[in-house]
Amino acid sequence: ILETTTEAINILTGLKKEKLCIISINGPCEVGKTRLANNLIENETGFQAEVKTKGIWLWNYPKALNNGNKLLVLDCQGLDNNDKISHKLFILSALLSTCMIYYTEGELNDDIIKQFNYFVKFLTDIKLNKEENDDIEQLKKFFPELIFVNNISSSDDIQKIFEEKNDDDNIIKIFEKRSYLNIKERNVIEIKTRLEEMRSKEMQNINIDGDALFCLLQNY
Repeated sequence: ILETTTEAINILTGLKKEKLCIISINGPCEVGKTRLANNLIENETGFQAEVKTKGIWLWNYPKALNNGNKLLVLDCQGLDNNDKISHKLFILSALLSTCMIYYTEGELNDDIIKQFNYFVKFLTDIKLNKEENDDIEQLKKFFPELIFVNNISSSDDIQKIFEEKNDDDNIIKIFEKRSYLNIKERNVIEIKTRLEEMRSKEMQNINIDGDALFCLLQNY
């Protein structure tokens, strides 16, 4: 059972009328997602990097961006194909986020891409209406921008590998905006620059502030 802690509720409800840029960091277990999260919030000891993340952790001091948005960072539990909680958390983080960072380390091989595709397919099962088949263009409006990050392959190589090895077009269907980055090549600075240009979280042209985000959590 997933639940929202009292501490998280207090943080969200304290962000009334704020425009939020919500970043979720997903990826396989123990690849350094928490380290990346701490770089984004510019606090080396913010999230607890020394322990294995369980659930989704929210940083409790939202960072103000130059564009007026408040940055909320969600540090997500490592993904495991055999863990049903992983499935739920991936879907939840995608629905809540303005941008999803999928972070991987090591050689970008078939196993990494297959695991990524495996989880993306869960998003195609989401329905806006129980009794109707949803138009994929309508679904796209609910999904975040994707930044796929690897620490070895160059950005051009990552895109090339995806084009060659991607066995279906779910990534194209779901993520209207997507890009590929090498974390060492362009560092976290590139991601931070993109956050400054990113739109705030909206649904049906309505701004999602902290109160609205908490309501979404309850509904989901």
